[in-house]
Amino acid sequence: MSWRVGRRGRSQYVRTMRYPQGGGLTAERRAFREDVRMEAALMFAAGQDNSVVAKHLRVSVRSAQRWRAAWQDGGQQALRPRGRLPGRS
Repeated sequence: MSWRVGRRGRSQYVRTMRYPQGGGLTAERRAFREDVRMEAALMFAAGQDNSVVAKHLRVSVRSAQRWRAAWQDGGQQALRPRGRLPGRS
């Protein structure tokens, strides 16, 4: 989705596909990401700081912070994928 200038000189919001080939992740890539989050959970349980987790797993510190917050609220289950959202293909 993006903005463009319409015929009358006004900005319009245009729905376009973000990725020309349909986007999304392969099942293999989704499994890899889940493995990374599960490893993060083990590191959180071991008392590692967010910055250490982020560096070890090669993710942003912000991702580690979000994962830790989810882990603290719901344990490892909170880090598992929730499936597709309704209405999404």
